[in-house]
Amino acid sequence: MGAFRVQAPTGLGITLAAWGCLFWYYMEIIHSTALDVEDLPEVSMGGFFGPIWNVTTSLFAFAMALVFGLLPSIVYLAISKKAGVAWHALVYAGLFVFPMAILTFSVGKDIGMVFRPDYLLKPIARAFGPYLVIFGLFALAWELQLRTFGYGQLMDKDASIIALHLLANLAVQGIAVIAMRSIGLFYRHYSCHFPW
Repeated sequence: MGAFRVQAPTGLGITLAAWGCLFWYYMEIIHSTALDVEDLPEVSMGGFFGPIWNVTTSLFAFAMALVFGLLPSIVYLAISKKAGVAWHALVYAGLFVFPMAILTFSVGKDIGMVFRPDYLLKPIARAFGPYLVIFGLFALAWELQLRTFGYGQLMDKDASIIALHLLANLAVQGIAVIAMRSIGLFYRHYSCHFPW
């Protein structure tokens, strides 16, 4: 219908389910790597209600980790906007604890552990160099995913452009898998620094 398009509620449900499945698999990669499993985990979500439960908990876990990680940056941004001095790059600094929050939930399996700053900050402080590498991989995957997300802009493009976009998305997922494996390896090698 020209430039006007409406996403049906089923489209939103499918989008959330796809992201939930992806987030679930990310957490499975972290969990299996942390527990000395060298192969990537199998995609087995279990029965009929298993996928619904896994998608819901994964979306909730990633949302809570993102909100908790970005909360100090959001508070700073709100205060600094009122003062007239806003530095938007600080919001991205809030993403620094996000990989640790996902690691804590993936291995600890308790969302309440994410709300303990000592659980998140002590391992980062004690193994800062390796965590910086992990965060670099995560930030690269995050930024590339944001840049390859515009599906609505591809509606009138040539098939080769759409294929290149799909290949770019698959390459970003490869980087994301490497980032998730490195998060699990961080726990495997530096678990002595974790207070839990």
